Amino acid sequence: MAQKAIKLVQDAEDEALKVIDEAKDKAREIKSKGLQDAKDEYLKILKLAEEEVNEIKEKAIKKGEEEATPIVNAGEEKSNSILKLGEDKLEEACDYLIEKVLVWQ
Repeated sequence: MAQKAIKLVQDAEDEALKVIDEAKDKAREIKSKGLQDAKDEYLKILKLAEEEVNEIKEKAIKKGEEEATPIVNAGEEKSNSILKLGEDKLEEACDYLIEKVLVWQ
């Protein structure tokens, strides 16, 4: 009778350990799934953030180009004006030298 009681206690212990192991396995599954869900959500947010950053970058580049174009155009016009003035002065100097050479001859 005592052996039968010991056997029942051991069987109950074994069953309890089995249930505990199953609960641990289930908890690991839930934890793993939760971690995977969190990782998936993080990657989704990261991708959205990256897309937004790229969009902001494109807008900034476009705005920079729009703002730079008039400045570049004005610089080009000024440069051409200075170049023309230089050409005119060079032509005047050449004319002057030619006139002086002709006078000396």
